[in-house]
Amino acid sequence: MLARRISPAVLLGVWVLPFISSQTGRRRYPDATHECFGERDTERVCKFHELILYNTKFYYVTRDPDAVFLPRVEMTWKSDVENINRWDLQVHLVTPDQLPFDPQMTSTDSVVNAILWVRADHVSNMYHMMAEHSPSMHGVMCRYLGFCRYAEHSPDDDIQIVFLDDNVQANGDDHVHNLNHIWDCLSSRPFLEINDANTRAKAIVMKTVVAGIGRECRAFQWCSGPTASRAPLATPLIASWRTRMSQCVGVQPAAVAKHDEYRVTIVQRSRKHKRSLLNILDVVRHFRKNQGVIMKVYYMDDLTVSQQAHIFARSDVVIAVHGACTGHLVFLPINAVFIEVMPYNWPTRHEFESAYVDDLSPVSNIALLGCGVLSLDHAHLRIEYMLDDPIYQSLSLKQRVELFEKGTCPGHVGGYDDRVDHCQNTWWLHTSDVALEIEKLEHVLPQAFNHIRNASFKRQNELGTLVNPASGMQRLFVEY
Repeated sequence: MLARRISPAVLLGVWVLPFISSQTGRRRYPDATHECFGERDTERVCKFHELILYNTKFYYVTRDPDAVFLPRVEMTWKSDVENINRWDLQVHLVTPDQLPFDPQMTSTDSVVNAILWVRADHVSNMYHMMAEHSPSMHGVMCRYLGFCRYAEHSPDDDIQIVFLDDNVQANGDDHVHNLNHIWDCLSSRPFLEINDANTRAKAIVMKTVVAGIGRECRAFQWCSGPTASRAPLATPLIASWRTRMSQCVGVQPAAVAKHDEYRVTIVQRSRKHKRSLLNILDVVRHFRKNQGVIMKVYYMDDLTVSQQAHIFARSDVVIAVHGACTGHLVFLPINAVFIEVMPYNWPTRHEFESAYVDDLSPVSNIALLGCGVLSLDHAHLRIEYMLDDPIYQSLSLKQRVELFEKGTCPGHVGGYDDRVDHCQNTWWLHTSDVALEIEKLEHVLPQAFNHIRNASFKRQNELGTLVNPASGMQRLFVEY
C-alpha cells in the first residue's frame, strides 16, 4: 500500500522557544536563518535555524522577507518525471505579525537538532527502509550535523527525526511493526510525524534542522547506475552506518565468516506472504551429505528486526528469495555470501541487491550470487491472489493459458506495456512461489565457499597466522 499523500505545501522545520521583547513586553520568536550546501537541486542540503513547525507547515520568521531567498530543497531521490513520488520542502516566509497563531496563547516546544525526511511510497517496505532510507538518512545527519554514532547522545540531546508523511501500514503485515526499530537505531528520541494530532496542536521551534537528500544517497537507481542523479554514499559513511546498525541490534560489525565449517541459512517465507520455497525439505535432505556444512532454515515472519539481524550475523551463507529480508545484508559477517533466488521471468540477480552489495563490499567484502528460476517447472503462480486483479480479469482465455503453461506475459514485449510490467513486477516477482533448482545450487554453493575460503586465506596471510583446515564435521540443523 502506498503511503497516504500529503499536500506538497506540507513543511517541516526547526523550533526555538519564543522570548520576551524588552521593548514591547510581548513574546516573539527570533529571526530564522539558513545556509545551503550544493549548487544543483540534486545536491542541495539546507540547514535552518529557528524554523517553526505549526499545524503541518513550516514558518521562516524574518522582519525582512524580501531579503531572504529560499532555494528548492528536494526531499526524495525520485526524479521530476516521477511527480507522484517527488517531494520538495515548502517553507513559508513570514514576518512575526503574519504567524497564523498567537505565540502567547499557543503551546510551544523546542528541539535543538532535527532532520526532516520523507519515506514516500516506501513507508511500509522493510527492504527500502533498511537498505535505502536508513543509510541515506544516516549520511545526511552524520555529514551535516555530526550525528554519526549509535547511542552517542542521551534522548534529550539526540537528533529529532521528523517525517513529512504518515506511518501507513501495509495490510496489517507483522513486519511493518518492526520498522520503527530502524529509526530507534538512528535516534533515541521518538520520531515525529507532522500530521500527528499532538504535533499539529503546538508550535515546535527547531534550533537547527537539516533538510534535503544531498549529493549522495544509497538507493538504486537514483544514487547509482548509468542514469543516477546522485552519487552512491561514500564508503566511510557506509562503514559508520554499518557499525551504528550493528551496535543497535547487538551484533559484532567486526565478525568474520567462518571457513572451517560453513553456516548456511535458508530463509523461508510463509505461504501467506508468497515467494515461499516449495521444496525446502528436498534441499535440506540433499545437502545433508555435505561435510563441513551446517544448514538451518528460518521463518522470519514473526521475528523482530533484532532477531533477524542476529540470524544473518551468525550466517556465512544466506539463501533467500528476493524480498524484505535482503535489507539485512548489512548484518552479514565480513566475507559472507548472499545467494539470491529470483522468481521466474527475472534475471539471475536483482539490480537492487546488486547495487546494495556494491556499496557494502568495500566495507565488509560480502558477495552476491544468483540462483534464478529459469524453468517454468520450478515456478508456481498464486492464482488465488490474481483472481480479483483487474488486469488478470481482462486477459483472454488464450492469454491465461499461455501465462500458466508457457510463462508468457500478455502484451507487447518490444515496448512498454502496463500488462507486461504488471505481469513481471507483480505476478511473477511478488505473487509466485519457487522451487530451488538443486543442480544449480550444487554449482552456486561451492562458489560461495570459495569466496569465503579465499578471503579468509588472504586475511590470515595479511595477519601472518595459519588457516585451519576444514573440520570435516557433518551436521545439519533445521529450525522452524
